[in-house]
Amino acid sequence: MKLKLKNIFILNMFLLITLLGSAQKHDHTWLLGYNSDGGLPGTEIINLNFNETPMSITTESRASAFFVSSAMLSDTSGKLLFYTDGCDVYNSSDEMIENGDGLNPGEVHDIQCDNGVGDGYTAGWQSSLILPSPATDDTYYVVHKKIEYVYEPSFDVVTTGLFYTLVDAKSNEGAGEVLTKNVPIVEQELTYGQIAATKHANGHDWWIVTAGNTNNLYYSALLTSEGIDTVFVSEHEYIFTDGGQANFSPDGQYFARYNSLDGLLIFRFDRTTGLLSDEKFFSISNTTLSCGVAFSPNSQLLYVSAHDTIYQYDMTAPDIGASRQTVAVYDGNTEIFQTTFHTAQLAPDCKIYIGTFANVKTLHVIHNPNERGTACGVEQHALDLPYWHDKTIPYFPNYRLGPLIEGEPAEPPCEGEFVVADEEVSLPEGKAFAVFPNPASHAFTVALDGPLPEEAVFSLYNMAGVQVQSARLESGRHALQVEVGGLPPGLYIGVLRTEAGRLLGRRKVVINRKM
Repeated sequence: MKLKLKNIFILNMFLLITLLGSAQKHDHTWLLGYNSDGGLPGTEIINLNFNETPMSITTESRASAFFVSSAMLSDTSGKLLFYTDGCDVYNSSDEMIENGDGLNPGEVHDIQCDNGVGDGYTAGWQSSLILPSPATDDTYYVVHKKIEYVYEPSFDVVTTGLFYTLVDAKSNEGAGEVLTKNVPIVEQELTYGQIAATKHANGHDWWIVTAGNTNNLYYSALLTSEGIDTVFVSEHEYIFTDGGQANFSPDGQYFARYNSLDGLLIFRFDRTTGLLSDEKFFSISNTTLSCGVAFSPNSQLLYVSAHDTIYQYDMTAPDIGASRQTVAVYDGNTEIFQTTFHTAQLAPDCKIYIGTFANVKTLHVIHNPNERGTACGVEQHALDLPYWHDKTIPYFPNYRLGPLIEGEPAEPPCEGEFVVADEEVSLPEGKAFAVFPNPASHAFTVALDGPLPEEAVFSLYNMAGVQVQSARLESGRHALQVEVGGLPPGLYIGVLRTEAGRLLGRRKVVINRKM
């Protein structure tokens, strides 16, 4: 059986559009750069819009800068909802929302936020992030760190705690309101920045993880519909000093952190219990503060940007340390300052974007981060930006991570570009299959390009991870009809495996009675 790619494309796009109506496109608007400073050219905010394919770049005037402690969130359709500079909370119209002033109060706030410069708070990279509340669709948690200046016995900057601020984005006819702010989560000395988050195994709640300051302590906080109801501390082998970048793998199974003083730490993470385990340390020489860490979309590869070098680690290798490959070396490019490698972030277009530790007009891009070795396609200073930005690109967790299904890989966190053609093509046997119609009302067909040489089982899971339907595809057949008339409407995951358990593919399936 031959299937036209155009038809498959239409089916997939229809499904994608249907899904994205309720999908979490919270990371589809990236803002970076300096405040507009009265509208003077050269200091406008840069908007990276991932709602378009390919991603588009525009500029806009805003009163606040997007610097070290900035964080932003889009609504489910990808439109900017609100943001923070670590000082205050603003809506998409650039208006401070009701009660949105005074994040992280104290001397540092007074100096950095109320001085008229508007560059924002400086509690470290990843010192602010925004999470949707598991309780309602309209409330959001801004999780943020507070710093204080210490003058004795010598001057130092210390992170004194982790806090949350609760935002109702729909209040005041959509202008927004802060319901409560600066609520303590952890009141201990913590590392500079490095707040990371991933979904609980139920696909609904959130784990928030950060580390202590110059010790071996890690703090895991669970955000549920009841709020932050669990915080516990775990102790591990290696002592880490301050700063750097931390990241979860998109599937939530790994947690990694890296800084130039200490090196790289990788843990396994239990999405059910919030526990870190199987700690591994890797030394990486880097004498600067420039550093970053990010995982590939399939969670199998880890990228570490160490100032003048980008390394790739294979998380599936028996010896992760021995798997290290150099995939890029700084090419010497200078834009007043050197465009070396710094913080990294996986984007909705399945590419990894890497900033620099300098005020420049460029970003680096890893185009194919699922590929091993130099096939990952690192392109230095690939993205020409219209204005300057300094050090920081936004951090986003994987908002699209679903529930943990035992024995099944997680859904990919992003969508690559579609290549559209109108000729007939074959679906690669054993690698992909089509589901149509999709959305389906009472039944759909699972179709492969050619008969299977062995028996296979198609399983359908709901979003709670429960198998709700199963059907066998006998060897020699290439199509199977699945009845779903008795299932409630909604989003499901279809998984096709051989009888021996080899994964052949996964597809999102929508059941919709209004057809």
